[in-house]
Formats: sequence, structure tokens, C-alpha cells
Amino acid sequence: MKEKNESWLLSPHAAYHLELSIDFLHTRPVMDIGANEIPAELLQTRIAPGPKELLIRMADGSAGPNETMPYEVFARAHERHDRSYAEMLEREFHTPAATVNRNFLLYQEILRIVARLREKRIEVPPFAVFNFVNYPITVPAAREYAWKHGILSV
Repeated sequence: MKEKNESWLLSPHAAYHLELSIDFLHTRPVMDIGANEIPAELLQTRIAPGPKELLIRMADGSAGPNETMPYEVFARAHERHDRSYAEMLEREFHTPAATVNRNFLLYQEILRIVARLREKRIEVPPFAVFNFVNYPITVPAAREYAWKHGILSV
């Protein structure tokens, strides 16, 4: 059976940042990682230039490995998130694919908010960026915080 290791398809830069991101995700429980803890170097490499377009290009197979790297990091975090919930619930837990894709768009929005806050040198609250079940609370709170600090759209 072929081992799934596609990091060799990535540019050296993207492969390096993918490995750093994976290592970062293993530093503590994924659902406890705050947006304020994402290293600046990794934040920029996790932001997809056009998240909706990326999902479309991934669906039709036209997205290249370097383009999909932000989604790969997200997908690994989401997988760990679902495993954590399964352990807590003591039963299987899998987020439906449509919800995962919606979460990717919201995750990208949070990353953009964090990037804009940092650009303006504004403190970033510890939004639980990988606790996807709480996104109905987290995302509006992040939007409101950004709006209060003059960031009207991302």
C-alpha cells in the first residue's frame, strides 16, 4: 500500500512551513490553541489568497500542492479536533464535509482578522481558533473585536 506523504510535491518553502505547522499543532490540545499563539511566520503561510476559489479548485482538481497547503494544515487540525470530541463524547464524531468546508472559510476569516490586528499592533485575544464546534460564538466575537478596533472587513 502506498504511504500518503505528498510533502515531496511541495516547494521547499511550503514543505518547511507545513512541517512547522504540524509540529505547532502538536504542542498542546488543538482545541486550546488560541489565535494569539500562532507564530507570525506560520500565520502568513496559513492564509489562502482566495479561500472560496481554493475550495472550488480543489474540488475540480486544478489546485496545486503549494496552493492547498493552507487547507492541509486546517484539515489536520480539524481531524485532531474531531478525534478530541470523539474521546470526550466516548463515541464516534465526524464533522460533515459541508460543515468542514464552511469551517475552512470561517477559519480563514479568523486568520485574516488576526493578521490585520497584528498589522495594527493591536493585542489579539485568545480566540480558540481550532475549536470548530464553538465557531458560532468565536467568529462573531472575533468580528466584533475587529470592528471595535477599526477593522471593518477582511
